[in-house]
Amino acid sequence: MPPSWVLVSVTLSGTLAMHLFVPALPAASQALGASASVISLAITFYVGGLGLGQLVYGPVSDAFGRRAPLLLGLALYTVAGAVAAASTRADVLIVARLLQACGGCAGMLLCRAMIRDTCDTPEAITRLAIVSAMVILGPAVAPLLGGLMAAHWGWRSVLMLPVALGLLNLALAWQLLPETGAPHGRLNARLVLEQYRDIASLPVFRSYALAGSLSSTSLYALIASAPFIFSRELDLPIEQGGTCLSIAVIGIVAGNVAAASLMRRARVETVLLAANAWCALSALLLVIAALVHAQSAALVVGLMTLFCTGVGLCTPASTIKAMSVKEGAVGSASGLFGASQMLFGVISTTLSAAGDGRLIVVATILLGGALLAQLFFQRAMRAEERLAATP
Repeated sequence: MPPSWVLVSVTLSGTLAMHLFVPALPAASQALGASASVISLAITFYVGGLGLGQLVYGPVSDAFGRRAPLLLGLALYTVAGAVAAASTRADVLIVARLLQACGGCAGMLLCRAMIRDTCDTPEAITRLAIVSAMVILGPAVAPLLGGLMAAHWGWRSVLMLPVALGLLNLALAWQLLPETGAPHGRLNARLVLEQYRDIASLPVFRSYALAGSLSSTSLYALIASAPFIFSRELDLPIEQGGTCLSIAVIGIVAGNVAAASLMRRARVETVLLAANAWCALSALLLVIAALVHAQSAALVVGLMTLFCTGVGLCTPASTIKAMSVKEGAVGSASGLFGASQMLFGVISTTLSAAGDGRLIVVATILLGGALLAQLFFQRAMRAEERLAATP
């Protein structure tokens, strides 16, 4: 069984580069002469790269194993990160970030697959929740760290830290991560498309993928817009804005820890519906706060934290549920699920950028995502019941 602490480090690299850079967006915007909406594309394209890459790594890992694609992805992540750190133009930075994400998503997808390869469903949910909780500690601290680094050493220093982490993870993965898959050695475009078509045609997968994506990655609108909300609407300096975002993201850790405990005692379906309803309520209160201009930093951060807690409860179970729909296609199912998540992440960040990162726009995106997720969670559970009743 792969060491959990190595899986944590490798998975962390994919999202850390996104969260770490968020507080440095205003500084990068000023240094490169780009508008807030343009420099926010460094987040939007990064999220898109996380999704596109997973569509490739999924079937490749089913065909040739988990280890080799992981090492190649970590290498791409490191090299592209160095290019981003050295960029002098906004367009070069954005493209380099896209490529960095295409490498970084290898750890996110393949570590999930390694857990599913080596554990049954209840244990996989518990282990993924624990790994996710540890992984989120990085992004929870990352906004604070990124804000401090940008303030004291400049925004480029923020981009160098993921490069160092990429080099470390290459060494760790090479030495300590075994092959866990059962590769079938067959891969061509027709087979890949057929595999994805077969998985996407399953009502249970479609519903869990849509629900899991809507419940979790609408959060990216909040992440991309938080620095502008804290600085423009709450009048906070860059360091305090990073601290506030860190506090909110810690809610995901709390949710992951609670999920690891609850999944041993309660029905997965009950936890999913209750946690997502919690997200919807938190987002509704945030919309109301924005509408009546009750926008104190404590209130806004508190509601953001409550929303993140619900996300942390939902994500491990919805992920494992979606990955388990077809025997022998864990990597492909994980890739398609991850791509779905990132697609909704791109939509969310694009909508928030179009709304100039205002709190009311972000809160509305969070509420809409949670309400739609509740609908699709219920549809997924009904589809499971019908499948179980079929002889």
